[in-house]
Amino acid sequence: MGIYGTRDGVFKAKNLQLEEKKMQSDTYNYVVSSATQILSMDATSTTVATLGTAIDVPRAVKVVNAVTTTAERAMDLVIKGYDSQGLYQEEIITLGTGTTDSASGNIPFAAITAVVGAVNTKGYGTYGTVTLQTSDKMGLSEYCEDKGDILVINNYNATTAHTATTGATFATGTTFSKTYQTLDIAALTPAGSTAVIKYLSKFQRKRA
Repeated sequence: MGIYGTRDGVFKAKNLQLEEKKMQSDTYNYVVSSATQILSMDATSTTVATLGTAIDVPRAVKVVNAVTTTAERAMDLVIKGYDSQGLYQEEIITLGTGTTDSASGNIPFAAITAVVGAVNTKGYGTYGTVTLQTSDKMGLSEYCEDKGDILVINNYNATTAHTATTGATFATGTTFSKTYQTLDIAALTPAGSTAVIKYLSKFQRKRA
C-alpha cells in the first residue's frame, strides 16, 4: 500500500496496542447489595451448579460458609465464566474453615457459567451449604493502565444527593487493581444506586 493510497479488505490483528488514551465511562445501574445471595449450593457435591440469578453488573464474587461444624481444612471452589472485558476466566477460591467464614475472589465476572467444588481438596471435614455473593469490586470494560487514569466516580442515589468523587482521592493502590481491572467502590455504599466510573482507557482489553 502506497503512502497516499487506500486498500479495501479486512485487517485482522490478534493483538492491537494503542498509545493514545480515550475517555471511557462505565455505568453500573441499580447496583445490587453485596449481601445479596446469588447462589446457594452444596460445596461437597461434584454436580456443577449454575446461577439462577444473573450477576447485575461485572463484579468480583465472594463465598460465605453456612455450615454447622468447622471444616478440618480449606477446600477450593472453582468459578467459571467471562469477565468484564469478555475474556473467559476460571477462578479458584479457597474457602475458609469456619462455620460462617467468607472468602473473596478478584476476577470481575460479568457472566458465570458454572460453579463446582473441588471435592478432592476438602480433607475429612464437610462444608455442606455455601452461598455465592457479590463484592463491590467493579470490573472495567476497557483496559485502564494506572490508578491515575481513574478520573471521577459518580454515585446517583435515589435517597441522597448525587455525589462525585475524584479519582485522585478514591482510586488507590488498595481500591484499584491493574491486574484484575477492578475498582472497589464499597466506600460509596453503592447498593441501590447507579454508579458511573469515568477513566482513561487504551481502547482495548487486558491481554489474556
